[in-house]
Amino acid sequence: RGCCCRGDAGAVHVECLIEAAIHASESAGDWSQWGQCSTCHEYFTGKVQLELAQKRFDRSHDDSDEHEHHFAMGQLAAVFCDHGRFEDALPLEVAALADRTRLLGEDHPDTLTALNNLAMTYDRMGKYAEAAELQSKVTETRKRTQGPEHPHTLTAMGNLAHTYN
Repeated sequence: RGCCCRGDAGAVHVECLIEAAIHASESAGDWSQWGQCSTCHEYFTGKVQLELAQKRFDRSHDDSDEHEHHFAMGQLAAVFCDHGRFEDALPLEVAALADRTRLLGEDHPDTLTALNNLAMTYDRMGKYAEAAELQSKVTETRKRTQGPEHPHTLTAMGNLAHTYN
């Protein structure tokens, strides 16, 4: 017997899942389980994943927690990318990068993650020159701030190599 969040145990009502996710997250005071089914503990996929991410982002505009808003923005951009909707993801990633740069500075690890996410989207869109330029910046900044053998630096180097591949 399957879980209805996968659609294999009957019809799923996305609005019901959204309300359940909101209730569970607000009750626990923790939004980390937002995209995960409370029954089977699998992460949502497809239309459910997309609608939940959109709803979370929409709700974050009303939230005074700036961190929640930025997280929801990044999550929605990632879900758009997962669904091949790069043009929808791009403005969210550009905004996330601008906000993190303004709030945290250019060298902060979260800013570099936002820069990497933007580069990866450019790469997936076939904009390799733009992707390589941003990945180079991420790699050089991580080398300088975290050292050449730090795991995040090595990941950045791998991402840059992938862009050139």
